Amino acid sequence: MAEHAQLDALVRMAALAKAAGAKDMEHMDARAGAFNSVRIAELITSHVSGRGPILDWGCGYGQISWLLRLRGVDVVPYEVAKRPTRDSIPMLNPIDIEYGIIRSRYRTRMAISEPSSRLAF
Repeated sequence: MAEHAQLDALVRMAALAKAAGAKDMEHMDARAGAFNSVRIAELITSHVSGRGPILDWGCGYGQISWLLRLRGVDVVPYEVAKRPTRDSIPMLNPIDIEYGIIRSRYRTRMAISEPSSRLAF
């Protein structure tokens, strides 16, 4: 998918979530904000290509995981709680996010096995 199509898709995702009541998508509702997500995905891809799976800890709606998968990165999206309006973004439905609860201030359960041999961002 070309970069301009990715930007349009990210802006469309933000519009769908905001129409469903999301209050946390202001950073994505214009091409400039969406471009930042594309730059982040490019940067991560340049460092981790072929070294997956990597953990997207605190993935939110999963847009960065979506962008990384478009680039062929093996990514495991993880979030503490599901965003209530996430289902309003059909393009993200194929991104299965693992949800969990952090039970302690110092210990967490990682969403992937053998975390010492994996990367997280």
